Amino acid sequence: MTDYSYSRASVVFLDRGNTKVLVFPRRGSRVTQFPVPAAYRSIALAADETVLLVPGTGAHAVDVYSAAGDPVGGIGAFEELPVRCAPNEDCERTRRQCMGCVVRVLGDAVLVMNTELDLMTVFAGEGRPARSLDLRARLARLREWIATDEPLLARMQERADARSSGATVPVVLKSYFNNVHASPDGRLAFSVKPASPVLQSSGYQYSLLDVETLEVESVGFSDHSHGLRATGWQTVFGVQRGTYAIYRFQD
Repeated sequence: MTDYSYSRASVVFLDRGNTKVLVFPRRGSRVTQFPVPAAYRSIALAADETVLLVPGTGAHAVDVYSAAGDPVGGIGAFEELPVRCAPNEDCERTRRQCMGCVVRVLGDAVLVMNTELDLMTVFAGEGRPARSLDLRARLARLREWIATDEPLLARMQERADARSSGATVPVVLKSYFNNVHASPDGRLAFSVKPASPVLQSSGYQYSLLDVETLEVESVGFSDHSHGLRATGWQTVFGVQRGTYAIYRFQD
């Protein structure tokens, strides 16, 4: 199961390994499933119970299916997927892979975030143009973390290069934002793995981003091992790294 989403009526799972979507009604009706291409990496449920999947397989950034599995359209242009392309790179192939991309619904907006590159595209309602956000350019704290981690990641890449056979070389990356979801108060929420020195001294963080103003509110945890995954606001539920136990933190 690669990703999941839920509404008041349903819970849906993207089973990427078996190339299908599973739809679980919350009130005991029969579970349904339908086949999908293996290219999809993330799933979300819209307010009308349509199923959103990224990256799009045609001309759209996001493909839209009915709850029964029928393709019913798409959202945004395929070229608006949040990826970076080098000058000599095959941009279409990069977008088709869309490594790190997740799709989420936030109010009347649909967001696609690339957690590997800290890029986001906001598709906000009919007739409104898509908005591209580079969080590295807009968030000073993120830039500081990246600069702090750069020497460590460079050393890790050197070791990976030395161990490789030459046929394939693993690329060392760090994702700062994980477990992307919509918070109950209408912001985009993340479990945050900060720069290594901050992680060692203070542990994981939980951050909420106002997509309109780009204001960030962050909280830490008293135990450094808490917050590997977290959700909620103002009461936050967090997963403990070692045992995977769930803890509730009052506001």
